Amino acid sequence: MTGSAGIIKPGLERISILLKYLGNPQEKFSSIRIAGTNGKGSTACFLNSILLQTGASTGLYTSPHIRKPEERIRVSNALYEGDLLHDVGKLEKSINSSLSKQLRDRPTFFELATAVALDYFREKKVDVAVLETGLGGRLDATAIAGNIGDVLTDIALDHTEYLGNSIEEILLEKIGHVKGMFLVSSSLPHYLGNLVKNRCEKTGCQLSVLGRNFFFERLENGAFNFILNSVTFKKLWKTSPGDFQYRNAAIAAAAALKFGDHCRIAFEKLSRGIREGIEQAFIPARFEMVSNDPLVFLDVGHNYLSSWTIRHELVKMRGEKGRKIVCVFTMMKNRNPVPFLKSLLGVTDLFIFFPSGERTLRKKDIDRYELRQIVPLEVADDFPSAYKTAIDFSGRTGLVFLTGSFVTAENYYTFTDSYEALA
Repeated sequence: MTGSAGIIKPGLERISILLKYLGNPQEKFSSIRIAGTNGKGSTACFLNSILLQTGASTGLYTSPHIRKPEERIRVSNALYEGDLLHDVGKLEKSINSSLSKQLRDRPTFFELATAVALDYFREKKVDVAVLETGLGGRLDATAIAGNIGDVLTDIALDHTEYLGNSIEEILLEKIGHVKGMFLVSSSLPHYLGNLVKNRCEKTGCQLSVLGRNFFFERLENGAFNFILNSVTFKKLWKTSPGDFQYRNAAIAAAAALKFGDHCRIAFEKLSRGIREGIEQAFIPARFEMVSNDPLVFLDVGHNYLSSWTIRHELVKMRGEKGRKIVCVFTMMKNRNPVPFLKSLLGVTDLFIFFPSGERTLRKKDIDRYELRQIVPLEVADDFPSAYKTAIDFSGRTGLVFLTGSFVTAENYYTFTDSYEALA
C-alpha cells in the first residue's frame, strides 16, 4: 500500500503540509469530527444520514474499509468516484518531488487518504463533512479539519501504546483537538466529565452530555424517544440492530441539532432529517445480520468494551431455549484476544479461530495465549473452513457470529461474493 502503511506516526506536521499543498481544501466547507473508542463509525453514519435528509450535500470519511478503499469516502452516500489507492499514490509522488525538503517523514496512508478525501469534498462542494477520527484525536490527521463541532463517543482503554496508559490520558487525547462551537458527548462518569467540561471552558465550546443535557427512552421493536431540553421527538425508529445503537443514534441526533442551531437550519428540516435519517441509516458490519438461513451476524468489535456490548446482544439472541452460538474470529496481531473471548464465555458454545495473513494472529499465538485452556476452541486453516465448521456445528436452529476485526468482515464478504459468483 502506498504511504507508510501500517506505521502510526502521530503528529500534525505532515497533514498540515499536505493540505497547504492542496490549497487547504478543509476551509471550503463545514465539518464535524467524531472521536472515541467505540461507536464513532456508527455515530458518523447516523449523523451523515440525518444531515443528508435535511437536504444538505454531505461528505463522509470513515475508516477502515471492508471491501474496497473507496468505501472510506462518500459524498451524499455515493462512493468515491476515483481509484483511492491510485490517487493516494499520485499525491505521494507529487509531494515527494515538490516538498521533499519540507517533509522530514513520509506521510502515512491515513494522512494521504485524509488529504484526498478533503480535497474531494471541496471538489464536490459539500455543505458539511462528517469525519471519523483514526486512532486518536489531538494528533489525528482529521484534527486539522474540524471547524464547527465535535462528537465524543464511548471511551475505553485501547491503543495504550499511542494514547496513554489510563482512561484519563486516553480521554485527553480524544478531546485535545476540540476547537469548534460545540461538543456532544456520550455519558461519562463524573471525574471524566469534569475533564471534558474544563476543556470546553478553555475553548469556549458548548458542551452537551448524554444523560445530562439530552436523553433517550427505549420503547419496543427499535423505537425510542429522544429528548433535548424541552423538545421531545417521539417514536423514532432505528432499523440498525443492537441496543447499543440507541445511544449512537441519540448522540448523532443531538449533534445534528447543535449543527442546525449554528448553521440556522430550519427546525422542521432538522426534525424530518432526524426521523428519516435514523430510520434509513445503514451501518455495515455492526451487528449486521448478513444471512437469515443460516442465521449469521457480523460485528467488527475487537476490544474489551465492544465484547460486552456483543455479549449483551448474544444473551438476548440465545433465548431461554439455549440456541447454539458459534463465534468465528480473527484478530490483529498486536491484540491480546484473552479479555475479548473471556467476556463471551457462557453465551458462546464454540469459538473458531482462523488466521488471515501477516496482519492477524497466527496459529502459534493460540498456544502462546493458552486459549484452549480458556475457551472451547477450534483452529481452522482459513475463513472458508472456519465458516463451514461453524455452520455445521450450529445447525439449522443455531447462530453463527463473526467478529474480532474488520479483517473478519473482509473475509466474509470476499467468501460470499466468490460463492455467489460460482452459484
